[in-house]
Amino acid sequence: MTDEFLQPWRRPAPLHPDEHLNSMVVRMARYGGMSVSDFRVKYLARKPGLDVAYDPRAIRRLSVIAGHDLDALLANSLLPRPDRATAEQTPWKRVAPGMLASDGAEPYARRAWSFRAFPCDLDTSEVLLKHCPRCRSVLRWDAVRIEICATCGFDLRNHPPSYWPSHEVADMRTIARGMGYGLLGAVPDAPIELPAPFDVLTPDEKLEALAWCAQLRGLIDRSGTEGSQKTAYLGLPIARSWPDPLHQIADLLTRQVKADFYGAFGTLLHHIRHKRPCSLNDAVVLEASKALDIARKTNSRPASATFPRQYLSLQVRRAPQPQLRKA
Repeated sequence: MTDEFLQPWRRPAPLHPDEHLNSMVVRMARYGGMSVSDFRVKYLARKPGLDVAYDPRAIRRLSVIAGHDLDALLANSLLPRPDRATAEQTPWKRVAPGMLASDGAEPYARRAWSFRAFPCDLDTSEVLLKHCPRCRSVLRWDAVRIEICATCGFDLRNHPPSYWPSHEVADMRTIARGMGYGLLGAVPDAPIELPAPFDVLTPDEKLEALAWCAQLRGLIDRSGTEGSQKTAYLGLPIARSWPDPLHQIADLLTRQVKADFYGAFGTLLHHIRHKRPCSLNDAVVLEASKALDIARKTNSRPASATFPRQYLSLQVRRAPQPQLRKA
């Protein structure tokens, strides 16, 4: 069906300011008595399984059928804009069972649930489900209703909710405001306030820097935390207390390698150069050299009560030994 023959439906889907557009597609397909895949192909000119929230043409067609203003749907989209960070979204459906149950007869999926950086709902702290609790299948958008598992038909609203620690959710909300997607409703977006050298970074670079700081946190607490947008909220306290965490890592590293100062410097320098955002190279390397120099002068102190073993999850890069020539 071409664009000029599209007409508003008699029963348009209600528009929620925080709704994911795929959620509206599911309701519109049910109103039309067809599957989600058929609705996408016939009315939105999309192949089955492709995300509507990234397609300007599909969004324009959906605005005509649903009878809503195009600008309102574009505000709910995930299309890139100059004021938005490049945030990673999951292609699968994620839901908060307790929130779906509180929606009443017409549950809907929130836009913020698709961001990989947030494992829970930003308003209620409820943990998001990616797999069906009954059949363990990945939740898909082609179910007949948002609250139903497409594989086994389980009503996700019947699953008891669980909640994320509140202090970590506060850091997630700070990151959400800095992304520029308006994920917190009435709370306006604002840049993430960080000390130097992170203060001059772009929103994309700040997300990358926070992921790197999450890795530094994994070195300190030996948790092996990966560096990605999924763990950026763990790196926010590290970035805010900069450069203390770097000095702490330098102190632990010099204790671990003892007298091999060059091995310690090479290890930390290798980690910085391969993991940190490129724009932080000079500032972080300079701070690392200062931290290691201070740690070298104090590495004869007794073991710390906080870190009694004095080990980091880093493989020390030993300094090359000079080769002696045979006479």
